[in-house]
Amino acid sequence: MVFGCPPRCCYRPHYRRIRRIISPVENRLKTTAQVDLNVELAGACQYMAELASRLGLKNDQKRFLNSRKQLTDAINQYMWKEASGGYFSFDVIHKRTDSTLIVSAFDPLYTKIAPAGRVSRMVHQLTNDDYFNWQPRPLTSVAKTASIYNETTGPYNGAPAWSGSIWSLRNYVTVQGLKDVGRYDLAAYLALKTVQLFNNNYYEFLKPSDGSGHGVKRYAWSAAQYIQLLVEDIFGIKYNRFTGQIQIVPNLSASLKNEKLALRNLKLPDDSRLDVEMEWKENVAHIKYAIHGHPEIRDVIVGWPASRNTRIRVTDNTGNTRRTTMSDEGETVIHSVYNKNKQADNIRFMIH
Repeated sequence: MVFGCPPRCCYRPHYRRIRRIISPVENRLKTTAQVDLNVELAGACQYMAELASRLGLKNDQKRFLNSRKQLTDAINQYMWKEASGGYFSFDVIHKRTDSTLIVSAFDPLYTKIAPAGRVSRMVHQLTNDDYFNWQPRPLTSVAKTASIYNETTGPYNGAPAWSGSIWSLRNYVTVQGLKDVGRYDLAAYLALKTVQLFNNNYYEFLKPSDGSGHGVKRYAWSAAQYIQLLVEDIFGIKYNRFTGQIQIVPNLSASLKNEKLALRNLKLPDDSRLDVEMEWKENVAHIKYAIHGHPEIRDVIVGWPASRNTRIRVTDNTGNTRRTTMSDEGETVIHSVYNKNKQADNIRFMIH
């Protein structure tokens, strides 16, 4: 039951996979439209529109953008519950929202599906320990205030395992959504907490009260997202094969101040290798990188996120001042240096 779905193919291939992802209401899948599924499809439509644009397929681009709009309009009209300040699953038979607050309530932060006026209420609920365990061990998959809240121990047991346990895949979506709405500070915190929770603890899901692992012991999905959060969100490394561009824009939690971090010998899609070292002190952040091999990289971007009204001066390994480009990301501004195809440098961001 996907709102505004383009042809049927968008729903049916996802059915078996989604059945596992949204188990708290899995017995009502044929009558209930899920927040996470609709957000996933809206995001997929956006990616397909971007791909169509690169291929010069204007009609396809327009079609996918129209499908995304239908989906986002329906999510915001039917799934938002004003009294609760959150998004809920929607019963398409009885035309009403569900009453259970699930962590997917924050999925509409992703790609800014939620209107800006709703974001602060969503963030307040997200960071309230009484709901999703923000400070101790985030995020519980269902609010602790919900009647179905349950901390599963032992093997996977269907719906109860999705009704309270910590899942890396649910945290990952929220990290991306927080970045999309400009809350890089909260995204950095959640990314680091998730990596710390799953470090050498790659279970299928974790128990919120003590962080112990349960379900499958060596769960590839948890291990893969541990790596993804570490590489793409904490170290901020992203590679675009279309353009030959690599970005190194770390997003560090405040708890990492005065710590030295290093990621070495990271294999890139063109078979070159990347080393990154960084250290964030009170008023300066060092980002040192080196690319080894025969890279196809044509453009290196090194950046640093900072709150609005923060003045930043940037120098390179020769001590020369570098010109920066600033991109506005809501409450965050990314200060970036375009380094062309320079394969090694030590960029310093002096924060005032």
